[in-house]
Amino acid sequence: MRRWATYLKILVLGITALSACATGIAPKPPSKTKALTAKAAASTPTLTATPVEGVPADVPLHPKAYAVQVMRPEALVVYRVDESLEEVMRFYVSSLPLYGWQQPSPGDAVVGAAATLMRFKTNGDQLVLSLRYKPDEGATIVAISIKRGER
Repeated sequence: MRRWATYLKILVLGITALSACATGIAPKPPSKTKALTAKAAASTPTLTATPVEGVPADVPLHPKAYAVQVMRPEALVVYRVDESLEEVMRFYVSSLPLYGWQQPSPGDAVVGAAATLMRFKTNGDQLVLSLRYKPDEGATIVAISIKRGER
């Protein structure tokens, strides 16, 4: 458990550092008209069609992800998405089980404009998603951290 606490502290520091310099990372993508209704989008997750080098194949990126930074290939990825915290959480809660990630109890932690989602696989893989909504920008910063189990 101490290892997870240390791991989470490092992840939070990374998000904080990224937030401080996020305005210079990359321009926002042009806005697109939503093709799906909100109800359809909530019921069927849209998975990222194009994989990004260094992002684990068993971890989806939000379809509207931009400014993707692979901090450590296959282990730490940070990106931005112009969606609310709730929308990003809804995407991950519905799509992670499709990749074999299981939610432990007691569940996800949400405090104000930040959330942490932890997931596991039966082979010992561990996933931590740290989300932080920036209301002044209308964007959520997503940090994905993965620790692989013994193989």
